[in-house]
Amino acid sequence: MKNFLVFTTIIIVVFIGAIISILVQTSPASLDEVSIKKVLVKDESVTISGEFISSSSVYRGHTFKTDGDSLYVEIKKSLPNLLHKNGGFSLVVSLDTSPINKVYLMNGDDKLLIWNKSLVDLSQNEYTHNKK
Repeated sequence: MKNFLVFTTIIIVVFIGAIISILVQTSPASLDEVSIKKVLVKDESVTISGEFISSSSVYRGHTFKTDGDSLYVEIKKSLPNLLHKNGGFSLVVSLDTSPINKVYLMNGDDKLLIWNKSLVDLSQNEYTHNKK
């Protein structure tokens, strides 16, 4: 009986650990999973608003890099859980002093241009991008 109780406890702990691991694991979002609604570029920051197309993914952060006058943003996703239920997001990237002329959404080597300074009304400095 004691061995059965120990074995059952180990199985329950492993099962709960696996569930928690799945819920907190993040991965890069593919370009087709995200709909970008608005990109706002200012001197000191870039704000990107959007949402996940599928209800099976939620925003869990981002990474970025700059290369010359271009900003590359990778959005991280995870499964919905009690703490993260909403697929909508608004992320802010703080910039150094270099000007940004293009903003790309990226996933590995894939990239999608979501903002180009030469294509926007510079009085508002924003671009609404509706990907269907």
